[in-house]
Amino acid sequence: VMGLSTSLLYLVSLLAVKLAGGQRPILISQHADQDGNMVTPEKFRELISCFGNLPDAIYNLFKVMNADTSGVDNLVFYEPWVKWTIMCFTIVSNWAIFSILTAVVSENMAKVTTEHEQELEAEEEEIKRQKIRVKLTKMFEHLDIDKSDHLTRNEFMMIWDDESREQEFEELTGRTKEDANEIFEALSTIELGQQVKSISRDAFIEGLNTEGNPLTLRSIMRLEKRVAELEPQLRKALGKPPERQASQASFR
Repeated sequence: VMGLSTSLLYLVSLLAVKLAGGQRPILISQHADQDGNMVTPEKFRELISCFGNLPDAIYNLFKVMNADTSGVDNLVFYEPWVKWTIMCFTIVSNWAIFSILTAVVSENMAKVTTEHEQELEAEEEEIKRQKIRVKLTKMFEHLDIDKSDHLTRNEFMMIWDDESREQEFEELTGRTKEDANEIFEALSTIELGQQVKSISRDAFIEGLNTEGNPLTLRSIMRLEKRVAELEPQLRKALGKPPERQASQASFR
C-alpha cells in the first residue's frame, strides 16, 4: 500500500507539472479570472507555482492526500477543470488507497488473532493430554495386578468393577462399558512368548489418550506400521513361515 501511494503521488505530480505547471503548461493558459479581470503574467506564474516543479507538486499533492487543499486553492478557483481533477485525486488517494490499507491491516490482525487462538488451543489441548496421560498411567498401575506391564482381558475388564473407576474412565476417554470389547481388540496384541492377547502400557495410555481424535494421515501411517510390526508375530503364533520365506518358496 505504501508503494502504491508513493507511485500514485509521483506519477500524478509528473502529470501536474507537465499539464498545469512548469514553464509552459499544456492545459492551462492565461485568461480572465472569475471576476472578469485579466490575469497578469506575474499573477499567472503565481497561480501555477503550486505545480512549478516536481518537488513542489509532490508536496502540494501530498497535502491534498491529507485533506489540505491550501496549496492548490488559487489554481482550483482559477481553472474549473482543476477542481474536478483534485476531487478525483482525493477520492483515489485518500479514500480508495487508505480503505485498502485499512482492509489489509484488518485482515492481518484477524489472521494473527486466529493463529494466536490456535496456538492457545493447542497448548491447552497438550496440557489436557498430559493430565489424561498421568491419570491413565495411575489407572494402568492399579489394573496391572501381576506387574507385567500388560493387561489381560480380565484385568482390563476390572475397569467396570469399580463405579468410581468406570466414571473416571468414561470422563477421560468418552467410552463406556459397551465399547469394552472394541477397545480391547483395538489395543491388544499377542506378544512373543505369550498365548493370549494383552494390552501393553504404552498402547493403553497412548491409545486411549488419542481416542476420539479425527482420523489423520499420521494415524493411518501409525496403524500401518503397527500392523506391519505385528504380522511376523502373528505368523509365528499361527505356525506360518515369514512372508519373505513364503514368497521365495512360492517362486521356487
